[in-house]
Amino acid sequence: RPAATRLRARRSGVVVGHAVELAALLAQWQQVREGAGRLVGTSGEAGIGKSTFVEPALASLDEEGPMVVARVRCSER
Repeated sequence: RPAATRLRARRSGVVVGHAVELAALLAQWQQVREGAGRLVGTSGEAGIGKSTFVEPALASLDEEGPMVVARVRCSER
């Protein structure tokens, strides 16, 4: 199944309240599948739900084929 279908089927909270962000991520992923290189980042205040959105989305997209994921964390110190 396509990534969008799997994400919606999970009902994991990824889609709830993040429809715009999910659509943007899936649009970028589609371009990658067509051969384009992409860099996608997330940013926001601590506790806003960045990891809650990104981790399940990446896990679902990873099932589609190989990709390179770089994780960078910023410390407030």
